Amino acid sequence: MNRYNRNKRYDEARKKVIWLLPLAVAFAVFLHIYGSINPGISCLIAILTLGVVVLLIQFLLSLKYKLMKTQFGEYDKAVNVRKYTLALVLCFIALCLNTIMLIIIMTMIMI
Repeated sequence: MNRYNRNKRYDEARKKVIWLLPLAVAFAVFLHIYGSINPGISCLIAILTLGVVVLLIQFLLSLKYKLMKTQFGEYDKAVNVRKYTLALVLCFIALCLNTIMLIIIMTMIMI
């Protein structure tokens, strides 16, 4: 698959996840109404959950298409392996940190 096709498919796959933002808002409202949780905490949980899902999708798309687009630039494995690998590692670290924060907050609520 050439670079143009990878770029096109990557963009198409990223556009399909736009529906996640309204889903996060609905999740926050659900937590607040049915979970009797403070609105601030429910919004924080929804944002962290959304962050985990989006970072996971970004990570999986990057592995599949060997291409990562961020607000800082486009990293292609075929063009520069070191920058692509660094971007992939940073995405994975962000995913891990986001997941850990979500687990900590969920544990604090359960106590």
